[in-house]
Amino acid sequence: MSIITNPITPQSFEIVRDRLEEILDQELSSQAILTDDERLDAAIYLQRSKEFTANELPAVNISLDNGVYTNHQRGISDAIYTFHIDCYAVAEDSESATGDILASLDMQRLLGVCRSILSNPVYRNLGFAAPFTNRVTVTGLTLLEVKTTEESSIAGGRLSVDVAVQETTALLNAAISDGHTTKIQLGTTLKGYQYE
Repeated sequence: MSIITNPITPQSFEIVRDRLEEILDQELSSQAILTDDERLDAAIYLQRSKEFTANELPAVNISLDNGVYTNHQRGISDAIYTFHIDCYAVAEDSESATGDILASLDMQRLLGVCRSILSNPVYRNLGFAAPFTNRVTVTGLTLLEVKTTEESSIAGGRLSVDVAVQETTALLNAAISDGHTTKIQLGTTLKGYQYE
C-alpha cells in the first residue's frame, strides 16, 4: 500500500511553463496585429524536440532546462528554474538578400519582442499573486546555427529565462501507530521489564 494517499498537484515549474506559453501566445498575437508584422504571428510549442519544418514557422518553443533548489524547509523550497525560449524564422532568397540573412533578421525581431515581453515590469511575477513567483529574469541570448536548404533558410535563437518560485510538497498526515513495546532484560537472568 502506498504511503502518499493524496494526489500530487502540478509542480511550480509546470505551472510556470504553461504560464509562459499563455503570455507569449497572447502578447505575440497582439504585437503582430499592433505592428502589422506577420513575423510575430508565431505558433507556440512546449518542450518540442523535433526539428521544425519551413511550413511550421515562425515558431517559439518553450522548454524547461534545469532547476536549482535552496532554502529547504519542511514542505517548501526556494527554486530557480531556467527555461529556454527558442525562436525560429524562415526566409527564401530575394533580390535584396539571401535567405539566411532574411531568416536571421526575422528571427532576431521575434527574439527581441519575446525578450521585451518577458522583461516588461507587468510580467515581473508572470501575473501570479505573491509569493508564488519572486522574479523573472531574462539572463541570456544565444543565436543558433542557421540551416539552409535549396528552398529556404531557417534561423533560430534562444533566450534563457530564470524564474524564482517557491516549490511546495503537501505534508503527510501523521498516522497513529499501534504502539511500541520495549523489553529490557537484566543481565543474563530471565528477569527484566517491559514498557508499552
